Amino acid sequence: MLELIGFTTAVLVVGALIVAALVSIALPLGWLWMLIDAILREDTEYPGASANARLMWVLLIALLPITAIAYFFIVYAKVKRGAPSTVEVSGLPAHQSAPSVPQAPASAVS
Repeated sequence: MLELIGFTTAVLVVGALIVAALVSIALPLGWLWMLIDAILREDTEYPGASANARLMWVLLIALLPITAIAYFFIVYAKVKRGAPSTVEVSGLPAHQSAPSVPQAPASAVS
């Protein structure tokens, strides 16, 4: 009976060490991935984008690595790079553009 308990304990300890090793490799890689993504994004690609959104996120991720997890769920997972956020810096929704001035017909201009 003691042999079974010893074997079970050994398996659990080895399993915990393997999980700890994988997590200790994955967390720095995820932090670096989110930091690079924050650096390469345009300011208009952040939800509720403001003029300093990129700077704020880069500093938060660089100085407090745990914020990379929040960045992943708030920015990375919701807004793909290259696509503007649902709210642009001008305050207009992304699908709505600023009003344009009507153009005169080409035949009227001489």
